[in-house]
Amino acid sequence: YLCRKPEARALIYANFGSQNVTVEAEYREDAGPLLVGYDWGYTDPTHIVLVQYRDGAFYQFDELTGGNTAERTWVQEVIRRVMALPGYTGPTWDDWEAVWSKRQPWPRPWPQPWPEAAGDPSAVQMRSEFKEHGIGAKKPATVRHEVEKGQDVMRAAICTAGGLRRYFVHPRCVVTIR
Repeated sequence: YLCRKPEARALIYANFGSQNVTVEAEYREDAGPLLVGYDWGYTDPTHIVLVQYRDGAFYQFDELTGGNTAERTWVQEVIRRVMALPGYTGPTWDDWEAVWSKRQPWPRPWPQPWPEAAGDPSAVQMRSEFKEHGIGAKKPATVRHEVEKGQDVMRAAICTAGGLRRYFVHPRCVVTIR
């Protein structure tokens, strides 16, 4: 559904411009599912985005960036960010640590909001950390690592024919905007 024909003049990475960069991309409680996208690297930059899908579009409200950081640290930071979202109804950090160390059972009911992850198919350890921390992660076979096709999908989401936009970014996400 993202593969709509992009504007003829759109670049490979279309300029987000003022129409895609908006405070409207802020997370909204109970408005749609929470997604995590990641491109992990230890020596090259890691980029993790928190996105909410609502009203037929993606709203990126947060990002984590950096390098030289273990996968477990990244995943735990994602969970800290999720715990800080409005309406989070799950365990405290201390409770989570007890769950991860198998001193307590997994929470029931499952916390809300809670993300699903997809990203870099070569990031085997990252995917393992997501799962170990209770976040579902897509299998490598279901995630393509084809830059040109990814650019086309992203470009189509940024600005499709008729000016329809399906990807919005909060101004705090400066690396994504850049």
